[in-house]
Amino acid sequence: MSAKRRHLEVVFFVLVFGVSLYLVWLIARPFLNLIMLSVVFSVAVYPIYTRMLKLFRGHTQVATWLTLILVLVVIGIPLYFFSLAVVAEMRGFHDGLLRLLHQQNNLLDEAARMLNDVNGKVHFTNDTITATTLTDQIQGMLKPAGSIFAGHLLSIGTKTVNIITQGVLFVILVAAILPSVTTIKKLMFRLSPYDDRIDQKYTDRVLAMTRAMLRGTVVIALVQGVYSGIVLWLFGVPYVLLLTVAMVLLSLIPVVGTVFVNLPIGLLMILTGNVFGGIVVILNQMIVVSNIDNVLRPMLVPKEADLHPALLLLAIFGGLKVFGPFAFIYGPVIMIIFTTTLELYLDEFKTEFS
Repeated sequence: MSAKRRHLEVVFFVLVFGVSLYLVWLIARPFLNLIMLSVVFSVAVYPIYTRMLKLFRGHTQVATWLTLILVLVVIGIPLYFFSLAVVAEMRGFHDGLLRLLHQQNNLLDEAARMLNDVNGKVHFTNDTITATTLTDQIQGMLKPAGSIFAGHLLSIGTKTVNIITQGVLFVILVAAILPSVTTIKKLMFRLSPYDDRIDQKYTDRVLAMTRAMLRGTVVIALVQGVYSGIVLWLFGVPYVLLLTVAMVLLSLIPVVGTVFVNLPIGLLMILTGNVFGGIVVILNQMIVVSNIDNVLRPMLVPKEADLHPALLLLAIFGGLKVFGPFAFIYGPVIMIIFTTTLELYLDEFKTEFS
Protein backbone atom coordinates (compact mmCIF):
# COMPACT_ATOMS: atom_id res chain seq x y z
CA MET A 1 0.00 0.00 0.00
CA SER A 2 1.45 3.37 -1.04
CA ALA A 3 2.02 6.15 1.48
CA LYS A 4 -0.34 8.40 -0.47
CA ARG A 5 -3.19 5.88 -0.33
CA ARG A 6 -2.54 5.27 3.39
CA HIS A 7 -2.66 9.03 4.02
CA LEU A 8 -5.96 9.24 2.12
CA GLU A 9 -7.41 6.40 4.23
CA VAL A 10 -6.37 8.15 7.45
CA VAL A 11 -7.96 11.43 6.31
CA PHE A 12 -11.15 9.65 5.27
CA PHE A 13 -11.25 7.75 8.60
CA VAL A 14 -10.87 10.99 10.57
CA LEU A 15 -13.63 12.60 8.49
CA VAL A 16 -16.05 9.68 8.94
CA PHE A 17 -15.23 9.39 12.62
CA GLY A 18 -15.70 13.14 13.20
CA VAL A 19 -19.04 13.27 11.38
CA SER A 20 -20.38 10.12 13.07
CA LEU A 21 -19.21 11.36 16.50
CA TYR A 22 -20.98 14.68 15.93
CA LEU A 23 -24.20 12.91 14.89
CA VAL A 24 -24.04 10.61 17.92
CA TRP A 25 -23.56 13.71 20.09
CA LEU A 26 -26.71 15.27 18.59
CA ILE A 27 -28.65 12.06 19.29
CA ALA A 28 -27.36 11.64 22.85
CA ARG A 29 -27.36 15.32 23.93
CA PRO A 30 -31.03 15.44 25.06
CA PHE A 31 -30.35 12.40 27.28
CA LEU A 32 -26.83 13.27 28.40
CA ASN A 33 -27.74 13.84 32.06
CA LEU A 34 -29.80 10.64 32.06
CA ILE A 35 -26.88 8.68 30.57
CA MET A 36 -24.45 10.09 33.14
CA LEU A 37 -26.91 9.39 35.94
CA SER A 38 -27.22 5.80 34.69
CA VAL A 39 -23.43 5.41 34.71
CA VAL A 40 -23.14 6.87 38.22
CA PHE A 41 -25.98 4.69 39.50
CA SER A 42 -24.39 1.60 37.92
CA VAL A 43 -21.07 2.38 39.60
CA ALA A 44 -22.84 2.83 42.95
CA VAL A 45 -24.77 -0.47 42.82
CA TYR A 46 -22.05 -2.51 41.10
CA PRO A 47 -20.90 -4.14 44.39
CA ILE A 48 -24.48 -5.36 44.93
CA TYR A 49 -24.54 -6.68 41.35
CA THR A 50 -21.29 -8.64 41.82
CA ARG A 51 -22.71 -10.31 44.93
CA MET A 52 -25.88 -11.22 43.06
CA LEU A 53 -23.73 -12.56 40.23
CA LYS A 54 -21.89 -14.88 42.62
CA LEU A 55 -25.14 -15.90 44.28
CA PHE A 56 -26.72 -16.92 40.96
CA ARG A 57 -23.55 -18.47 39.50
CA GLY A 58 -22.84 -16.00 36.72
CA HIS A 59 -26.36 -15.46 35.36
CA THR A 60 -25.94 -11.80 34.37
CA GLN A 61 -29.56 -11.04 33.46
CA VAL A 62 -30.92 -12.49 36.71
CA ALA A 63 -28.30 -10.62 38.76
CA THR A 64 -28.98 -7.35 36.90
CA TRP A 65 -32.76 -7.34 37.31
CA LEU A 66 -32.66 -8.54 40.91
CA THR A 67 -30.23 -5.69 41.70
CA LEU A 68 -32.61 -3.16 40.14
CA ILE A 69 -35.64 -4.63 41.94
CA LEU A 70 -33.78 -4.63 45.28
CA VAL A 71 -32.77 -0.99 44.92
CA LEU A 72 -36.31 -0.03 43.87
CA VAL A 73 -37.85 -1.75 46.90
CA VAL A 74 -35.29 -0.50 49.43
CA ILE A 75 -34.86 3.08 48.13
CA GLY A 76 -37.32 3.96 45.37
CA ILE A 77 -40.67 3.10 46.99
CA PRO A 78 -39.91 4.69 50.42
CA LEU A 79 -38.52 7.78 48.66
CA TYR A 80 -41.74 8.09 46.62
CA PHE A 81 -44.01 8.05 49.68
CA PHE A 82 -41.65 10.36 51.57
CA SER A 83 -41.80 12.83 48.67
CA LEU A 84 -45.61 12.79 48.77
CA ALA A 85 -45.50 13.53 52.51
CA VAL A 86 -43.06 16.41 51.99
CA VAL A 87 -45.23 17.93 49.24
CA ALA A 88 -48.29 17.74 51.55
CA GLU A 89 -46.30 19.38 54.35
CA MET A 90 -45.12 22.16 52.04
CA ARG A 91 -48.72 22.95 51.18
CA GLY A 92 -49.65 22.88 54.88
CA PHE A 93 -46.75 25.18 55.74
CA HIS A 94 -47.79 27.69 53.08
CA ASP A 95 -51.44 27.67 54.16
CA GLY A 96 -50.56 27.73 57.87
CA LEU A 97 -48.32 30.76 57.43
CA LEU A 98 -51.13 32.65 55.72
CA ARG A 99 -53.53 31.76 58.56
CA LEU A 100 -50.93 32.85 61.12
CA LEU A 101 -50.69 36.25 59.50
CA HIS A 102 -54.42 36.81 60.02
CA GLN A 103 -54.35 35.58 63.62
CA GLN A 104 -51.24 37.29 65.02
CA ASN A 105 -52.49 40.87 64.89
CA ASN A 106 -50.75 41.86 68.14
CA LEU A 107 -47.41 40.60 66.87
CA LEU A 108 -47.82 42.45 63.59
CA ASP A 109 -48.88 45.63 65.40
CA GLU A 110 -45.72 45.46 67.53
CA ALA A 111 -43.57 44.82 64.44
CA ALA A 112 -45.21 47.77 62.68
CA ARG A 113 -44.57 50.03 65.72
CA MET A 114 -40.87 49.06 65.78
CA LEU A 115 -40.51 49.65 62.04
CA ASN A 116 -42.17 53.07 62.36
CA ASP A 117 -39.72 53.98 65.14
CA VAL A 118 -36.81 53.02 62.90
CA ASN A 119 -38.41 54.87 59.98
CA GLY A 120 -38.65 58.01 62.11
CA LYS A 121 -34.87 58.00 62.46
CA VAL A 122 -33.80 56.71 59.05
CA HIS A 123 -36.66 58.09 56.87
CA PHE A 124 -36.62 55.27 54.29
CA THR A 125 -40.32 55.87 53.48
CA ASN A 126 -42.91 58.62 53.95
CA ASP A 127 -45.77 56.14 54.51
CA THR A 128 -46.90 54.89 57.90
CA ILE A 129 -46.38 51.15 58.34
CA THR A 130 -49.37 49.23 59.71
CA ALA A 131 -50.16 45.61 60.46
CA THR A 132 -52.32 45.56 57.32
CA THR A 133 -49.47 46.74 55.07
CA LEU A 134 -47.15 44.15 56.62
CA THR A 135 -49.71 41.41 56.00
CA ASP A 136 -50.16 42.53 52.39
CA GLN A 137 -46.38 42.58 51.84
CA ILE A 138 -45.86 39.08 53.29
CA GLN A 139 -48.82 37.68 51.35
CA GLY A 140 -47.40 39.29 48.22
CA MET A 141 -44.16 37.40 48.78
CA LEU A 142 -45.94 34.13 49.55
CA LYS A 143 -48.25 34.19 46.52
CA PRO A 144 -45.42 33.83 43.96
CA ALA A 145 -44.02 30.96 46.04
CA GLY A 146 -47.43 29.31 46.00
CA SER A 147 -47.75 29.91 42.27
CA ILE A 148 -44.33 28.40 41.64
CA PHE A 149 -45.21 25.41 43.82
CA ALA A 150 -48.53 24.90 42.02
CA GLY A 151 -46.78 25.37 38.68
CA HIS A 152 -44.27 22.65 39.50
CA LEU A 153 -47.08 20.27 40.49
CA LEU A 154 -48.93 21.05 37.24
CA SER A 155 -45.69 20.62 35.29
CA ILE A 156 -45.15 17.21 36.86
CA GLY A 157 -48.70 16.24 35.95
CA THR A 158 -48.42 17.36 32.33
CA LYS A 159 -45.00 15.73 31.87
CA THR A 160 -45.99 12.34 33.26
CA VAL A 161 -45.42 10.63 29.90
CA ASN A 162 -41.95 12.18 29.61
CA ILE A 163 -41.07 11.15 33.18
CA ILE A 164 -42.22 7.57 32.54
CA THR A 165 -40.26 7.47 29.26
CA GLN A 166 -37.08 8.69 30.93
CA GLY A 167 -37.61 6.23 33.80
CA VAL A 168 -37.90 3.30 31.38
CA LEU A 169 -34.84 4.52 29.46
CA PHE A 170 -32.90 4.85 32.73
CA VAL A 171 -33.72 1.24 33.71
CA ILE A 172 -32.73 -0.02 30.24
CA LEU A 173 -29.43 1.89 30.35
CA VAL A 174 -28.56 0.57 33.81
CA ALA A 175 -29.50 -2.97 32.74
CA ALA A 176 -27.11 -2.60 29.78
CA ILE A 177 -24.25 -0.97 31.73
CA LEU A 178 -24.16 -3.21 34.83
CA PRO A 179 -23.12 -6.46 33.07
CA SER A 180 -20.72 -4.51 30.81
CA VAL A 181 -18.68 -2.58 33.39
CA THR A 182 -15.59 -4.76 32.95
CA THR A 183 -15.91 -4.69 29.14
CA ILE A 184 -16.29 -0.89 29.12
CA LYS A 185 -13.22 -0.54 31.36
CA LYS A 186 -11.11 -2.73 29.04
CA LEU A 187 -12.30 -0.75 26.00
CA MET A 188 -11.34 2.55 27.65
CA PHE A 189 -7.89 1.15 28.47
CA ARG A 190 -7.44 0.06 24.84
CA LEU A 191 -8.50 3.48 23.52
CA SER A 192 -6.26 5.41 25.91
CA PRO A 193 -2.66 6.13 24.81
CA TYR A 194 -1.57 6.12 28.46
CA ASP A 195 0.17 3.21 30.11
CA ASP A 196 -2.30 0.89 31.88
CA ARG A 197 -0.84 1.97 35.23
CA ILE A 198 -1.85 5.59 34.56
CA ASP A 199 -5.26 4.55 33.23
CA GLN A 200 -5.80 2.55 36.39
CA LYS A 201 -4.94 5.56 38.52
CA TYR A 202 -7.52 7.70 36.73
CA THR A 203 -10.11 4.94 36.97
CA ASP A 204 -9.50 4.37 40.67
CA ARG A 205 -9.74 8.09 41.46
CA VAL A 206 -12.91 8.71 39.43
CA LEU A 207 -14.66 5.61 40.79
CA ALA A 208 -13.59 6.47 44.33
CA MET A 209 -14.91 10.03 44.01
CA THR A 210 -18.19 8.86 42.48
CA ARG A 211 -18.72 6.34 45.24
CA ALA A 212 -17.59 8.86 47.84
CA MET A 213 -20.21 11.37 46.72
CA LEU A 214 -22.95 8.74 46.74
CA ARG A 215 -21.99 6.31 49.46
CA GLY A 216 -20.12 8.86 51.58
CA THR A 217 -21.47 12.38 51.19
CA VAL A 218 -25.09 11.40 50.53
CA VAL A 219 -25.22 8.81 53.32
CA ILE A 220 -23.63 11.22 55.81
CA ALA A 221 -26.08 13.96 54.78
CA LEU A 222 -29.00 11.55 55.22
CA VAL A 223 -27.80 10.46 58.67
CA GLN A 224 -27.25 14.05 59.83
CA GLY A 225 -30.54 15.33 58.40
CA VAL A 226 -32.74 12.43 59.52
CA TYR A 227 -31.21 12.27 63.00
CA SER A 228 -31.65 16.03 63.45
CA GLY A 229 -35.22 15.75 62.19
CA ILE A 230 -36.00 13.05 64.75
CA VAL A 231 -34.67 15.26 67.56
CA LEU A 232 -36.81 18.18 66.37
CA TRP A 233 -39.85 15.88 66.15
CA LEU A 234 -39.30 14.68 69.74
CA PHE A 235 -39.52 18.29 70.93
CA GLY A 236 -42.68 19.00 68.96
CA VAL A 237 -41.22 21.22 66.23
CA PRO A 238 -43.77 21.52 63.38
CA TYR A 239 -43.10 20.81 59.69
CA VAL A 240 -40.33 18.40 60.63
CA LEU A 241 -40.33 16.60 57.24
CA LEU A 242 -39.74 19.87 55.42
CA LEU A 243 -36.96 20.79 57.84
CA THR A 244 -35.41 17.33 57.46
CA VAL A 245 -35.24 17.70 53.67
CA ALA A 246 -33.67 21.15 54.09
CA MET A 247 -31.05 19.76 56.50
CA VAL A 248 -30.19 16.85 54.19
CA LEU A 249 -29.71 19.23 51.25
CA LEU A 250 -27.62 21.64 53.34
CA SER A 251 -25.48 18.74 54.60
CA LEU A 252 -24.53 17.93 51.00
CA ILE A 253 -22.74 21.30 50.80
CA PRO A 254 -19.28 21.39 52.42
CA VAL A 255 -18.85 23.81 55.34
CA VAL A 256 -22.62 24.46 55.51
CA GLY A 257 -24.72 21.66 57.04
CA THR A 258 -27.55 21.29 59.54
CA VAL A 259 -26.37 24.12 61.79
CA PHE A 260 -28.20 26.61 59.53
CA VAL A 261 -31.48 24.96 60.56
CA ASN A 262 -30.83 23.64 64.08
CA LEU A 263 -29.29 26.81 65.50
CA PRO A 264 -32.10 29.23 64.49
CA ILE A 265 -34.76 26.72 65.59
CA GLY A 266 -33.01 26.19 68.93
CA LEU A 267 -32.80 29.94 69.55
CA LEU A 268 -36.44 30.39 68.51
CA MET A 269 -37.49 27.65 70.94
CA ILE A 270 -35.64 29.41 73.76
CA LEU A 271 -37.19 32.79 72.89
CA THR A 272 -40.70 31.30 72.78
CA GLY A 273 -40.38 29.67 76.21
CA ASN A 274 -39.16 26.15 75.43
CA VAL A 275 -35.76 26.76 77.01
CA PHE A 276 -34.90 23.12 77.73
CA GLY A 277 -35.82 21.96 74.22
CA GLY A 278 -33.90 24.81 72.59
CA ILE A 279 -30.76 24.12 74.62
CA VAL A 280 -30.94 20.39 73.79
CA VAL A 281 -31.32 21.11 70.05
CA ILE A 282 -28.32 23.48 70.07
CA LEU A 283 -26.12 21.15 72.16
CA ASN A 284 -27.17 18.20 69.99
CA GLN A 285 -25.99 20.13 66.92
CA MET A 286 -22.68 21.13 68.52
CA ILE A 287 -21.79 17.80 70.15
CA VAL A 288 -23.48 15.02 68.16
CA VAL A 289 -24.49 16.15 64.66
CA SER A 290 -21.27 18.04 63.92
CA ASN A 291 -19.22 14.93 64.76
CA ILE A 292 -21.24 12.47 62.62
CA ASP A 293 -19.14 13.51 59.63
CA ASN A 294 -15.88 12.91 61.54
CA VAL A 295 -16.99 9.40 62.53
CA LEU A 296 -18.56 8.19 59.27
CA ARG A 297 -16.36 9.84 56.61
CA PRO A 298 -13.20 7.76 57.29
CA MET A 299 -15.31 4.59 57.04
CA LEU A 300 -17.25 5.57 53.89
CA VAL A 301 -14.87 7.75 51.84
CA PRO A 302 -11.71 6.07 50.47
CA LYS A 303 -8.30 7.76 50.44
CA GLU A 304 -8.33 8.02 46.64
CA ALA A 305 -11.31 10.39 46.84
CA ASP A 306 -9.62 12.82 49.22
CA LEU A 307 -10.25 16.36 47.98
CA HIS A 308 -9.62 19.58 49.87
CA PRO A 309 -12.89 21.10 51.20
CA ALA A 310 -12.17 24.37 49.35
CA LEU A 311 -11.83 22.55 46.02
CA LEU A 312 -14.92 20.47 46.77
CA LEU A 313 -16.90 23.63 47.59
CA LEU A 314 -15.69 25.27 44.36
CA ALA A 315 -16.57 22.15 42.37
CA ILE A 316 -20.13 22.04 43.73
CA PHE A 317 -21.02 25.76 43.64
CA GLY A 318 -19.25 26.35 40.31
CA GLY A 319 -20.80 23.19 38.92
CA LEU A 320 -24.29 24.30 39.92
CA LYS A 321 -24.08 27.16 37.41
CA VAL A 322 -22.94 24.83 34.63
CA PHE A 323 -24.62 21.48 35.31
CA GLY A 324 -27.53 22.35 37.64
CA PRO A 325 -28.41 19.80 40.34
CA PHE A 326 -26.10 17.21 38.75
CA ALA A 327 -23.16 19.34 39.93
CA PHE A 328 -23.04 17.28 43.14
CA ILE A 329 -21.70 14.43 40.99
CA TYR A 330 -20.09 16.13 37.98
CA GLY A 331 -18.25 18.89 39.85
CA PRO A 332 -16.23 16.70 42.26
CA VAL A 333 -15.48 14.11 39.54
CA ILE A 334 -14.17 16.81 37.19
CA MET A 335 -12.11 18.29 40.01
CA ILE A 336 -10.59 14.91 40.92
CA ILE A 337 -9.66 14.35 37.25
CA PHE A 338 -7.96 17.76 37.24
CA THR A 339 -6.00 17.15 40.46
CA THR A 340 -5.00 13.66 39.25
CA THR A 341 -3.74 15.17 35.98
CA LEU A 342 -1.64 17.68 37.96
CA GLU A 343 -0.15 14.84 39.99
CA LEU A 344 0.63 12.89 36.82
CA TYR A 345 2.29 15.95 35.31
CA LEU A 346 4.56 16.31 38.35
CA ASP A 347 5.33 12.59 38.54
CA GLU A 348 5.45 11.56 34.87
CA PHE A 349 5.66 14.43 32.38
CA LYS A 350 7.32 17.44 34.04
CA THR A 351 10.76 16.53 32.78
CA GLU A 352 9.51 16.24 29.19
CA PHE A 353 8.15 19.82 29.26
CA SER A 354 11.24 21.38 30.85
